[in-house]
Amino acid sequence: MALIGLVPVEGCERMVCVGRFFRSPASNHAEVAITVHDDFQRHGIGTFLLENLVKIAGENGITAFTADVLADNHGMLRVFHKVAGKIEANLDAGVLSFWSLNLAETKRPPRRRE
Repeated sequence: MALIGLVPVEGCERMVCVGRFFRSPASNHAEVAITVHDDFQRHGIGTFLLENLVKIAGENGITAFTADVLADNHGMLRVFHKVAGKIEANLDAGVLSFWSLNLAETKRPPRRRE
């Protein structure tokens, strides 16, 4: 599943964000990833994408997300903390954090963005 965000630029559209999850065939978990172009960060887009991916995943029987996040990616870590009720993290070699997000414990329902 993927959600994308487009903005009009000179008569065409430019993709500025993508949020996606890929369900593990061996479980009811999915890996989630979100990318927002630098020019559009800090406007709630990542939070909006994650909230809606959580909703869609839950409607399709997925119970948890996992994600690899750079330990110094404070913006993305804030997004996970805003949306998640409980996160389990492990620091791997001082570079990546492994996150587990239990979808049943998320704090915020998705918002509509117009």
